[in-house]
Amino acid sequence: MEDTAMPISPRELTQNPLKKIWMPCKNGLPEKHISQRKVCMTNCPTLIVTVGLPARGKTYISKKLTRYLNWIGVPTKEFNVGQYRRECVKIYKSFEFFRPDNEEGLKIRRQCALAALNDVRQYLGDEGGQVAVFDATNTTRERRGTIVRFAEQNGYKVFFVESVCEDPDVIAENIVQVKLGSPDYIDCNTEEAIADFMKRIKCYENSYQPLDEVLDRDLSYIKIMDVGRRYLVNRVLDHIQSRIVYYLMNIHITPRSIYLCRTE
Repeated sequence: MEDTAMPISPRELTQNPLKKIWMPCKNGLPEKHISQRKVCMTNCPTLIVTVGLPARGKTYISKKLTRYLNWIGVPTKEFNVGQYRRECVKIYKSFEFFRPDNEEGLKIRRQCALAALNDVRQYLGDEGGQVAVFDATNTTRERRGTIVRFAEQNGYKVFFVESVCEDPDVIAENIVQVKLGSPDYIDCNTEEAIADFMKRIKCYENSYQPLDEVLDRDLSYIKIMDVGRRYLVNRVLDHIQSRIVYYLMNIHITPRSIYLCRTE
């Protein structure tokens, strides 16, 4: 029997110059019936989430990664939850604020994290951002689950960056190099600041749940161990995530010396 169905003519494709999405075109204009969900699945924003105990280089990684992604043309912004906490609590007193049994401190920190996520939503939704870096400890599976649900509700991909370090010399060097200049310790001497920060780390250690190869096998992440001695990469899903992984495997988290020689 002869097929009387009308032939389906191929549709032209056009490129959206802002989001770099290829979509069906009709009469020179993108077809309006394409759902936002389909567009999002093609090129949805990415939320990078740091994981790790204090003094593991998370903020350094966040800043370097933000600068790199902007440099290659991907609009990226960092959201440091510690800065939100400092704006909320003007005067830092001691590590007691971070104790797991400090209910008021837990409430404030939770509110600061939610405020940062709201700003992430505004940046990726209203301001045209493509990548947001959520810089915080995020040491519990419960907190990371909250972030994943937030991302799913808003149509974002999530990529975790965990920094694990057990070398006491590296941790001590990071505290001296970075934390002593923090606004939290502006009125403290070196010994007091180091002692307080070490106690702050202890507040996180008991509840710390690292990314697990089995329990978190469905998540996309890179785990950086001992400032780059070893890496674990899981479920890299797209070009942006592959660029992130490549960059993080080629930066130095700890300071390096540069020697200049001159010959007569």
